Amino acid sequence: MAGTADRLEGWADKWSADIIPFHRADVNPHLMKWCHKLAHDDQPSKFLVPLCGKSVDMMWLYKKGHTVFGIEGVEKAIVQFFTENDLKYTKSPTGAGQLFQTADGRLQLHQADICEMDPALIGPVDAIWDRGSYVAIYCEDRPKYAKFMKGVMSRKCHYLLWAVEYDSSLFSGPPRNLSKDDIEKDCGSFAKIECLTCDEHTVETFPKMANWNLKEMKEVVYMLTLK
Repeated sequence: MAGTADRLEGWADKWSADIIPFHRADVNPHLMKWCHKLAHDDQPSKFLVPLCGKSVDMMWLYKKGHTVFGIEGVEKAIVQFFTENDLKYTKSPTGAGQLFQTADGRLQLHQADICEMDPALIGPVDAIWDRGSYVAIYCEDRPKYAKFMKGVMSRKCHYLLWAVEYDSSLFSGPPRNLSKDDIEKDCGSFAKIECLTCDEHTVETFPKMANWNLKEMKEVVYMLTLK
């Protein structure tokens, strides 16, 4: 199984060189479409955004009044998030790494290896928005990742998961191929898994596929809740 250095070094190199094609400048449309299933705007909730980078999704949730916890292995990504959003922050050590947070405590970004974190540092949370995290980690780390997610989920937690399915002999990722069977293997013992939407793509509808040597791919959004 990959160690912390192996897991984080490649991502740190990408951020250092500003090679971050996975970063979106706009709020993810899947989050906007399905957020009502995660939380109500008039009921502030605790959100987790794993492997968050500098995602603008976090600021969108924060402005709605929610408390947002992010986990990211690369310090540069976290600092850029606060800087680009003109947010003041404090920095303090934790048992897993470092915590960057706003004065009101509603934005807390942990610089840490998610596969080595104690869920108690984050949870319990009411909602999880997993866009690009589960599909980014090494496949051999998925059982540890799923165990962490189980550990942070409150009884009422709704876990929105973005996944892609394709012929992995043509492209190894990331984003890595993640089927419903894969999710069942990792999470089926503790979670109910519901498919919310499944879109079949070609290069015309998903241009990044051209860089991945793929001609067809499924983009799937799931909702996980505890059994």
